[in-house]
Amino acid sequence: MASRYLLFLADEKDRERGGISFFDDAKEAAGHAESLLEAGYEQDRIRIFSSDEMDVEVTHKPVVSLTGADREASQPSEATVSPEAESDDDDDDDDDEKSEVAGVKDGVRLSSLFKTD
Repeated sequence: MASRYLLFLADEKDRERGGISFFDDAKEAAGHAESLLEAGYEQDRIRIFSSDEMDVEVTHKPVVSLTGADREASQPSEATVSPEAESDDDDDDDDDEKSEVAGVKDGVRLSSLFKTD
């Protein structure tokens, strides 16, 4: 991929924030910087970077919600709650009352429903 030019105009009060413009040509970026200087912007607020675009791979984790007559569709089931999301309240004696285990519905482990090759 061809290099692109990024012009960053820092905010007057917060130099970490500002406006960004992209240019395909160095002369375009320089011309825009000149027009900003002529408009009265301070030189130290203007930065120009040369960059190459990078490829990004995005993966998604599947989320399963069990719904039915006994559960509302808008409420996530116990199977969708990850162990990290559950609270670490070891003081509760309600563990005996919990009849369902995360990842199991009606005695069937959810992972057994998906075939892997």
